[in-house]
Amino acid sequence: KPLLPINGKPILEIILEQCINSGIRNFYISVHYLSEKIINYFGDGSKWNVNIEYLKEDLPLGTAGALKLLPKVLNDSLILINGDVLTKTKFQNVLEYHLINDAEITICAREQILNSPYGVIEVEGINFTSMVEKPSFRQLVNAGIYVLSPAVIELVREERYLDMPELINLCKGKAKKIIVYPVHEYWLDIGKPESLDKAHYEWKLNDF
Repeated sequence: KPLLPINGKPILEIILEQCINSGIRNFYISVHYLSEKIINYFGDGSKWNVNIEYLKEDLPLGTAGALKLLPKVLNDSLILINGDVLTKTKFQNVLEYHLINDAEITICAREQILNSPYGVIEVEGINFTSMVEKPSFRQLVNAGIYVLSPAVIELVREERYLDMPELINLCKGKAKKIIVYPVHEYWLDIGKPESLDKAHYEWKLNDF
């Protein structure tokens, strides 16, 4: 999926270039399925004048489990980005927000508006209280972008399947400081065919 092209350029290359524009020069890409295609395309990063290393998963380890494969203890916070996210978010701003607030985890979140196609009825017991025709509900959804302090990464102690929600809940239980960064800019999760079609259309129309 990260190699799917958006108007001629793979999603992962778009993310890479956005990170470079934010001043990031060292990258780790976790790979498993069809890993050779990603490695052959990006190589060691010299094409972009950056350093790329690969975290090779023998079995899928989830969105957080691959952190265990990092070759050394990191001294700086790490920004973790899902490989199927298109956004205009400035990653440098996210990193600065994390550091200024002295956080251990920063979760990027996007506001989503859900429109109900029905009239919603509210009751008390069996008694009608109100009805709202086709209401809208606002909620924050996970944008698939995180910043993690070295202390959080050290909590991933063994090579096992671990997704970010599980790691976040583990850190919450240990009273780690977890904050949320609101994403107001363009954001799209390329998880379904219709999302990919939408990305082709919007990426072409807008100056991203």
